[in-house]
Amino acid sequence: MNIIIIEHYNESKKRYELLLHNFDYYDGIDFLSKKICDIYSDIIKKRFDGIYYKTIEMSDRQNRYYLEWHEDIGNYIYAGSDSYFSEMKRKISAIVKIINDI
Repeated sequence: MNIIIIEHYNESKKRYELLLHNFDYYDGIDFLSKKICDIYSDIIKKRFDGIYYKTIEMSDRQNRYYLEWHEDIGNYIYAGSDSYFSEMKRKISAIVKIINDI
């Protein structure tokens, strides 16, 4: 695969997000969340499946972050707090590298 992580500031929601370019699969965040759980032992707190979007709330037991799929945007990830963004980005970058090497 050739997934590219694009760091983006969402002005309307006042948060940084990681957009996963070339990873527009509906079930992509399910695959990603499973990899995160397997490698980092993070846990899935909540899951919501809607018609036009899907959200998975994840936690490393101290911080929360969210994986989302939206039919117009694709897959993206954001942290529950700005202070956790760089750690979340490090984890996601490592997972994306593993997926790209498959």
